Formats: sequence, C-alpha cells, structure tokens
Amino acid sequence: MKIFCLESKHLDIVIKAHLTTWGDTEFSVLLGENFVRNFYQFAIEDEYTLALGASVSDESQLACWCLGFTRYSDFNRRLRKSLSARFYQTVGHLILTRRLPIAQLIDQIFGPKPYRTVQCKNIHLGAFGKVGHRFEEVLILSKLVEHTAKMLCVDSTSCWAVTNIKNRGAQLILEKAKFNKTDDIRLSDRTLRVYQFPYG
Repeated sequence: MKIFCLESKHLDIVIKAHLTTWGDTEFSVLLGENFVRNFYQFAIEDEYTLALGASVSDESQLACWCLGFTRYSDFNRRLRKSLSARFYQTVGHLILTRRLPIAQLIDQIFGPKPYRTVQCKNIHLGAFGKVGHRFEEVLILSKLVEHTAKMLCVDSTSCWAVTNIKNRGAQLILEKAKFNKTDDIRLSDRTLRVYQFPYG
C-alpha cells in the first residue's frame, strides 16, 4: 500500500465514486456534483485538512481516499463562504422541487449535532471511500482510515467520525480502524452512528 496526498488530478475519480456509492438521500449527493467538486477541491487546498489517498501498491492508481479535518467548524464556514449565494440557491431549488425534504433540512440546521458526546469536536475524520470493488481495497481503506486518525491525534486526544447506521460497510471500516462507537443520533429519516478514535 502506498499513501499520498490527494491532488487535483484525483478529483474526477473521487467525485464519481462519491456520487455513485453514497446514498441518494445524503445531503452532499443532493447538493450535486458542483458542490462535491468544490468540497474536495477546498479540502485538498486547505492547509488544516488532511486529504489522503492510497493505492494498492506503488502504482499511482487511486484505490481509496480519506479526509481528516483539524478545524472542522472553520472548514465548513469557509466552504459555505466560498460557495456564496450558489449554495443557498441550490438548497432553495432542492426544496422547491421536493428533492430535499424540509424535515432533513431542519435536521441539518436544528437537529442534534453528531459531535455532542465527543472529546474534540473540531478533530473530525470526514469523507472516506474506495474507488473500485476489489476486496483488497476494503483492507487498504481501513488502513488508510486508521493512518489518518493517528495523524489527526498527534496533537489531539481523539478524533470522531459518523456514518448512517444502515451503512454497515462504513461501520466495519471504522471498527477495523480501531474506532469505538460512542453515540447514536436519531433524526427524522435516519439514525447516525458516531465513532471515536482511539479505541477504548
């Protein structure tokens, strides 16, 4: 396995994998390809975010990726600012076309925060995924997630991650990477499971 920093040349691969493997009702997928592209480009360029990829061997072909945020709240604030009015126009369009349920929007704004029980709310292991369908990519992804978590915890006591409780694949990756379940967040249409690293 080879770990490296994500670059702009990886964007198309990551975006396609994100949009095709994440659920159709996930907020980022509903916001569309332009939002997802801006999100990953911003993460790659942000000096406070770890944007890492891994390949099966020394080959340059991307097999999986993982983002680690050291200033998560600040990242989200600056991302929304960079998107400006486009972000709110997109949300408004989704509501008007009934693709984004009002209940889900209320959850995003007023619902319980997934970091409510974690030790360090700004140290967040965010989006991760794999590009292909090979089993070895699952093993590599769990190693990449653990590697990213360890890097996040160099200057912190812990980091946290969250996934839909129905996403058993993501839960297995986090558990294999030595994350420990800490909380379940019940929202209007889903339950989120919160994990914290290090284990124990």
